[in-house]
Amino acid sequence: MALSRAKREKLKAAVNFMGASGSAKTFSSLLFAKGIIDGMFPDMEEADKWGKIGIIDTEHRRSLLYAEREKEGYYIGSFWHYPIEKDFSPKRYVQAIKELKEVNVEVIIIDSMSHAWNREGGILTKQQELGGTFQDWAKVRPYEWELWQEIFERNDVHFITTMRTKQDYAMTPTESGKWEVQKLGIKSVQNDQLEYEYMVNFRTEMNHKVWASKDNLGLYEHRGQFYITPEDGLALYNDIEQGIDMREKMEEDRKALVQFIHTLAEDSPIAKKELTLWEKKAKTSVDKMNYDQVRFVQRKMEDAVSNEESLE
Repeated sequence: MALSRAKREKLKAAVNFMGASGSAKTFSSLLFAKGIIDGMFPDMEEADKWGKIGIIDTEHRRSLLYAEREKEGYYIGSFWHYPIEKDFSPKRYVQAIKELKEVNVEVIIIDSMSHAWNREGGILTKQQELGGTFQDWAKVRPYEWELWQEIFERNDVHFITTMRTKQDYAMTPTESGKWEVQKLGIKSVQNDQLEYEYMVNFRTEMNHKVWASKDNLGLYEHRGQFYITPEDGLALYNDIEQGIDMREKMEEDRKALVQFIHTLAEDSPIAKKELTLWEKKAKTSVDKMNYDQVRFVQRKMEDAVSNEESLE
């Protein structure tokens, strides 16, 4: 990759809510998602906005309790709902994401990511089935990374996830020599490294307030505990929307490369032959190939022309 001066890019949201059962992770996620959609489609009818939000529900379909009802002064409309009830493998999550994208949702809520870790088909369960040794982690990591890539790298929609948490305790001696139970902190029911992948991580408390334990954008960390509202999602959207739209730029570059390829094929019979070969292998025309495929074909055609010229 060529060295260049940094320029701000438009990003897709990667936000996490983690907390105990009953701490309003789902409700907070819905309000936050609504704020993102308000920013994306300010003139859209309210009912239609909810159709841009989808939930992958692993929590016994409980997100449906919020649908088409008012809660704490906010009306939750009819969002897209995708329940997962048995197979909690990362592959199953990825399939759910793809199906939600097919109905044109713009924000996907995964409620929750914890099931992909320690429930049937999850990473921890899979590792134990293979033997539970340290070496077995290498066999299950690719499955885990497939889901991580879908959220953090191939994220052409905004993602909000939730995680269950557990409280760690320990017996510690006091100055008087007595022993007391001490809270060590909240741990997510997920891979400890996953939290680092998010741009914002909220901890949800039993009073339904949140606080930002990680905030790359600097939007929430100074606020202490607060209730999530749609305005919080809108604030994040307005911040990450600034900068260059790299997907739009890549599409412009792809179209320019396709035009160059057609011109090269018209000028050189050997280049045209090479183009025909790779279109046949890809089973599609160069016009329908993605950027990486088009770039590959361009290089193959240029190499073929160069080799022909060196033989003359």
